[in-house]
Amino acid sequence: WHDPKAKRRRSGAAPGAVARSVGALAFQIVRSAAAFAGAQPPQLLTGADQDRLIADLLASDAEDESVAPSRWPEGLPPAARASQVFRSELRAFLAECAQLGVTADELAAIASYAKHESWGAIASFYADYRAILAQMRAAHRESAELIAESAQLIRHASPAGAELGALARLRVVLVDDAQELTRGSIDLLFEAAGRWPRAGA
Repeated sequence: WHDPKAKRRRSGAAPGAVARSVGALAFQIVRSAAAFAGAQPPQLLTGADQDRLIADLLASDAEDESVAPSRWPEGLPPAARASQVFRSELRAFLAECAQLGVTADELAAIASYAKHESWGAIASFYADYRAILAQMRAAHRESAELIAESAQLIRHASPAGAELGALARLRVVLVDDAQELTRGSIDLLFEAAGRWPRAGA
């Protein structure tokens, strides 16, 4: 005789998917908080969306250079900036800035202090990039922004955690492949460990 429900009761397993990527967990936290506040739910700006936006901005830079000085150093000509490799590296750099909460102005100041010409160019580019994002619907978020925002939401959540939705009932958080966590993911896990002490890798 086979009783699936009895097997689940014996094993303690729950039906349905309970595993989440860090990005998916962050999205759920931010969405729950938005629903609790009656705000517009977040919309994820995918990696492909970001790549297209970066590619468009770089293409505009190349066009502008025919009539105005380039903001990029000579070592980064239009052909190099048009490559997928460069766009991927630039997107990763901007994501790191978002995770660390570094603004375009702060990056420009760091570049000036360090006399790092490429960082100065990226700071200028980052300002334009953020301006375009600001023109989009306010609910759009990059993955790095969602992770950073979710960490703050956990930190400032009420004791009952109503704004966290179903996640307020969590008791254990397990992390697989912890060596692959980004800085922002570690911050999120740190906040989770503060709220749910049995969070670990």
